[in-house]
Amino acid sequence: MIDLTDELKDRVRIHEGVRTQMYLDSLGKATIGIGHLIQPHERDRYREGVEISMEEVEELFDIDLNRAAAGADLLIDECVGHDLPQPVAEVILEMVYQLGLKVSEISRTCGKP
Repeated sequence: MIDLTDELKDRVRIHEGVRTQMYLDSLGKATIGIGHLIQPHERDRYREGVEISMEEVEELFDIDLNRAAAGADLLIDECVGHDLPQPVAEVILEMVYQLGLKVSEISRTCGKP
C-alpha cells in the first residue's frame, strides 16, 4: 500500500497546480481544485465563475488522491504482483492521478483481459 506522505501530496499539488475556480484542462475538460475532473452531477456546484474555498479544494484532493492510491495499488497488484519501493509506487500513483485511470481500465493497462 502506498504511503500518502506530505511530500507526495506537495509534489502532486505542484504538478497539478491549485485553482479555486473551474478551468479547462489540456483536454478541454472542466476541472477545479488540484486537477479534480468535474463530474456531471457536480456541474452546477462548480460552474464557471464560482470560487471554492481552499478547504473544499483540499477535501476534493483527499478524495481524488485516495482514489488514485487505490487504483495505483490495484495496478501494482494486478501487473506486478508484489509491492514496489515507495518512490516507484509514488510515480505510478501520480500517473493514475494525472491520467484519471479507472479501476476498470487497470487490467487492460497491463495486458490482461
